[in-house]
Amino acid sequence: MLLVEPEFASVLKVMAREGNTLSNLIRQSWDSGNLRTLTKNSPTVATGAHISILGHVTKEELLRYLSDTEAGNGFANRFLFIWTKRANILPEGGGIIDYNKLAGPVKNMLERAQAMPTLERDVDAKKAWAFIYEELSEGKLGLFGAVTAQAEAQVLRLSVIYAALDGSSAIKPAHLEAALAVWEYAEASAKHIFGDATGDSIADRILGALNLGERNRTDINHLFQRHMSAKRIEQALNFLLALKKANYRMRESGGRSEEVWFAT
Repeated sequence: MLLVEPEFASVLKVMAREGNTLSNLIRQSWDSGNLRTLTKNSPTVATGAHISILGHVTKEELLRYLSDTEAGNGFANRFLFIWTKRANILPEGGGIIDYNKLAGPVKNMLERAQAMPTLERDVDAKKAWAFIYEELSEGKLGLFGAVTAQAEAQVLRLSVIYAALDGSSAIKPAHLEAALAVWEYAEASAKHIFGDATGDSIADRILGALNLGERNRTDINHLFQRHMSAKRIEQALNFLLALKKANYRMRESGGRSEEVWFAT
């Protein structure tokens, strides 16, 4: 099943509602394809489902509505983020695209893929995979790290797709190289979108203010109209300090010293 969602921000808003199970179902569909609703009586079940979601969203909406929970629980890293921009200005539209030439070849490829045995890497692809696996599986910091935490799994799946489309009996280096090229663009896109975000909304808000100039503790409290606890702000500042995105120095003011925070 291919789902096309031109307003993906609306999906993120729905998932933010208390008790909504959409995030869990999407993660299940990516992990195993075995879906089950949480109702006790006559639950709906789907086995071996293959679901793809093509969503469109702006960078601003994505950062606004992708919650800390969905970024951290693995929902976001089930997706490939592809940064795109308008290539042409077409006031009269781009015309009707003829997909008929693609329909036949794609149908044949799908039929061949369904008859294939389990695909494995050949000898050369195994060597290449062993060489890149450590780097792919190495964790990265911040929100960028959270949304790219399935790098090795994404590259594996892409290499299988390329091998299947090629009608190959095994995953070969060329298929792995193609998968890596797609992943590298997706990773660069994620870096562009999430690179400056920590994944902690409070820390991100403080960092945004620090990028505009240094702030003392009073200034930071005013960012939240004094509605944020000192403990939570302290936690966010320590997080920024650990990520080396912010630091502080002591300044003498009115006969006593105070912390002044700044972005690094």
